[in-house]
Amino acid sequence: AHLKARPVAGDCRLGEEFLALIQPFVYQSHLDAEGVRQLRDMKGQIDAQLADKAQSRTNVKLGLGGIREIEFLIQLPQLLYGGRQPTLQDRHSLRALTRLRQAGLMTPQIETTLRATYCYLRRLEHYLQMEQGAQTHTLPRHADQQRRLAGHFGYPTWEAFYQDYLERTEAIHAIFVATFQDGAVM
Repeated sequence: AHLKARPVAGDCRLGEEFLALIQPFVYQSHLDAEGVRQLRDMKGQIDAQLADKAQSRTNVKLGLGGIREIEFLIQLPQLLYGGRQPTLQDRHSLRALTRLRQAGLMTPQIETTLRATYCYLRRLEHYLQMEQGAQTHTLPRHADQQRRLAGHFGYPTWEAFYQDYLERTEAIHAIFVATFQDGAVM
């Protein structure tokens, strides 16, 4: 949907002109039921891929309650209302959260939960990538790596870390499910 699009190479002026040109298509004055259905279907496809890989509870980015669900929860109201409320048109996820709450599109409790978990999961994602020296989003399977991760995050055991991780991601997933429940959106 180009919500986070920005020029990063080449003629940046031309890139900015292009983004200005497509902005009315990114932030439409309304998003119809078909657009919402397509977003729901896209998330369903991601979930189906993870189910095949048994990663729904260990992938911090694409798993249930992960980074992707938080980004959906931020970007959906931006798509729904950004055409009529230009202040919602922000590429930065944490600033967008503040703007959504200020616009009355998100409760302070949901904003706090999304913000805290987003920051936690991004920190966890960065740790995993540095520890493994690769672009990964999956919690470790080996006991020694699990102990190091738990210790790094201040937990006495892997089990304590993983329980907290599950509680945080389950809270996000509950918000996500409630958002799309019975066709209701935000």
